[in-house]
Amino acid sequence: MFSIDRALMKLQVPPHATLVVAVSGGVDSMVLLTMLARARTPLKLVAAQFDHQLRPTSQHEQQVVATYAAQLGVSFVAGSWPVAAHPQHASEAAAREARYAFLTKAAAMHRAKFLVLAQHRDDQLETMLLQLGRSGNLGAVRAMKPRTERDGVALLRPLLGVAKQTLRDYAANHHVPFCEDESNEDQAVPRNALRQDVIPRLTTLFPQITAHGQHFSETLDGALTLASRQAAAMLAPLQITNGVDWRPLLSEPANVQQLLLTAQLDQWDLVVASRQQQQLLAALQHGGSHQFLIAGGQLLLVEYGQLVRDSVNKPIAVVPDLVLMPDDRWHAVPAGEIGLFSAVPADAVSWAPAPAGPVTIRTRRPGDQVALPNGHHQLLRRFFIDQKVPARKRAGCLLATQGQTVFWVQESPARQLFQRPLTDIISYVVAFRPKQAKRGQDDE
Repeated sequence: MFSIDRALMKLQVPPHATLVVAVSGGVDSMVLLTMLARARTPLKLVAAQFDHQLRPTSQHEQQVVATYAAQLGVSFVAGSWPVAAHPQHASEAAAREARYAFLTKAAAMHRAKFLVLAQHRDDQLETMLLQLGRSGNLGAVRAMKPRTERDGVALLRPLLGVAKQTLRDYAANHHVPFCEDESNEDQAVPRNALRQDVIPRLTTLFPQITAHGQHFSETLDGALTLASRQAAAMLAPLQITNGVDWRPLLSEPANVQQLLLTAQLDQWDLVVASRQQQQLLAALQHGGSHQFLIAGGQLLLVEYGQLVRDSVNKPIAVVPDLVLMPDDRWHAVPAGEIGLFSAVPADAVSWAPAPAGPVTIRTRRPGDQVALPNGHHQLLRRFFIDQKVPARKRAGCLLATQGQTVFWVQESPARQLFQRPLTDIISYVVAFRPKQAKRGQDDE
């Protein structure tokens, strides 16, 4: 036997709380309002009715709700969506957003922390089937939760475990007035087709399908909660600057990687279509450097097993040329400090023998070639690829050059670069230490 008081207790609603109840005038919401008004738990109720102005009878339905709220001794607040404010194609989603905006405003006006909705067990099954047909996304197929948060208000659905027929029986036994929405008969609307045709057939075959659907939703919600915690634990040690190192995850099964990718994208508040997520995973598996444009001006970069978030309009820092003379001093550059020394400094992170004459520190230019240890030269672009330097770092990468010949690259992982045959005495070296290394040296 359903008890509204037990449901409120599970939803953590304290006595004397103010609840805004969304009441359309249909049987579900009118029964919910009645149950709350007759609850043993002392409550302050506000019946909120929103007229979408999409049907000729909508104004009458608002009046029915206002009259019944007065009979129950419940406060009433009305809202509407003027026809002039409707988009050119007034979709169900647009109407829902307009309704929630009104309900949220009503909650704020009455200082209510709770907004109560009348979705029930049959609605839950409809939502699950709709989401399964539209995307198959686990989070969406899980459907509605009994309690969620939105704009600082707790959205409560105390009837999710109650069958539609139970609500109709309650209305009949307690003489609850309600209005029938004729638009619910339009089977061109997918939800209505499910309600009027598909679910009745399924119920004939499986009489407990709505109860099983609710149980599945609750179980899936628990499984996803556990999966979310496990994903967070697996991803945490792999975080890098603006990204995640995916290489340790490449041995995981594809479906596990999909869950982890979804968790990472959620952490970044990015909405990425399923097809694009599959492309991201394929790029991570195959290696190399790839770019994916994401809605909202975001770039996702796959760089040799790392997934990095970037911005389309991110400005590239302009580094002016710096001409070094052999003076055994450190000179500031955006990434740290660099200098031309007569011997390798103890705190240098990378260094290379310097040719005779001034050395220019700059960023890449067309035609740059790297002087290799074997005496050959290689295009800088090919060197970047071979050394797996991420594409996003190449434009701002510091180089030590004479003309178009490059003999030191900031982003190379090697400690000594482009070594030529050395005599026992090194004339000069170009040496580099990043900001982090300098801070560590200063701290000592």
